[in-house]
Amino acid sequence: MATRKSRLETQFTGDDKPFQRVAARVKASVTRLRSAASSLQGGFAFMGGGMLVKSTIDQADRIGKLATRFDVSAEALQRLGHVADLGGSDLEAVAKGLGDLNKRAKEAAVDGLEMYNREFESLGIDAQEFWKLDHEERWLAMSDAIRNATNRNEAMAASEKLMGRAGKELFQVMEQSRETQIAQMDQINTLSDGQIDRIEELKDHFTTLTKNVMTEFAKIIVQVWEWIKKLGDELGRAGALIASLFDPHTTFEDVNKYFDEVKKEREEQAAHEKKLEEDRKARQKEQQKEIEKRAKKAAITATVGFTPSGLGGFFGHSGKSGVSPMATKSLAQKNIDLQNSILNELKHSRKIMQKATT
Repeated sequence: MATRKSRLETQFTGDDKPFQRVAARVKASVTRLRSAASSLQGGFAFMGGGMLVKSTIDQADRIGKLATRFDVSAEALQRLGHVADLGGSDLEAVAKGLGDLNKRAKEAAVDGLEMYNREFESLGIDAQEFWKLDHEERWLAMSDAIRNATNRNEAMAASEKLMGRAGKELFQVMEQSRETQIAQMDQINTLSDGQIDRIEELKDHFTTLTKNVMTEFAKIIVQVWEWIKKLGDELGRAGALIASLFDPHTTFEDVNKYFDEVKKEREEQAAHEKKLEEDRKARQKEQQKEIEKRAKKAAITATVGFTPSGLGGFFGHSGKSGVSPMATKSLAQKNIDLQNSILNELKHSRKIMQKATT
């Protein structure tokens, strides 16, 4: 059967191949879109599956930890938690309430505490028989007693004393019939206590692993920050280091070795500068000694007329033959000469000090 041509093609060209090419491109585009949509659907399914696994592990871990904390059966906690969820309460309220109820039952039946015996009796419950029941049966027996109580307010007060604040929160849930609650419990599949323990262990291991990975990553961040600070002090040499960081053979040990070498060079430079300063002070000290020596010598030279050999000339007669050079000078002139000599030595010493400090 011949392909039906469009009116335009039939009228102007008599050929429908251009339309067939367009149709082929449209079909190819639709195929690609379907393929992309399928890939996206697979990706979303994978993400959804991962989220479901995580949610399951988290919930099982929560059940396990609540069961351990309040010393209740994990399996009973799952079933009763579902009843609480449907009744407007939650799993944690069940764990707290059932945990307190178990404690009060033990204190009444085993420890013989009269206070709690009276509370059980007010609800028509024999504490001794109640203590023999498993956790789920204790819940149902308490529920029967609440529902059959003649005074609702007194029943609520007793429930709160035996189950804590959770007793008040769960009161309306427990007022439901035994049949209704059992039917709700049977709606769900539960994990055994052993399975809950294994999942809880898995979650704990995963949590520990995550924290360890985060800790190691934090150490790397701290190390990198230390490198950055050191790089700030060594900008002149940072180029070579940065280039080496892009080398796949460079390790953390190589980078640490680099900074250790920089530190060693700084310490050596500081020691060298300290030695130079000590040498400068030593020279200055020696020059100071030389200045004092010259000043003393100048004072002795200027007062030579007061030596035993010069005293005679000073007073007009000599202890030795010959005439002293200072014999003809007056006492005032000798003092002037002494002052001039000391002044000259001080000027000379000042020049030495200036050289020592430059």
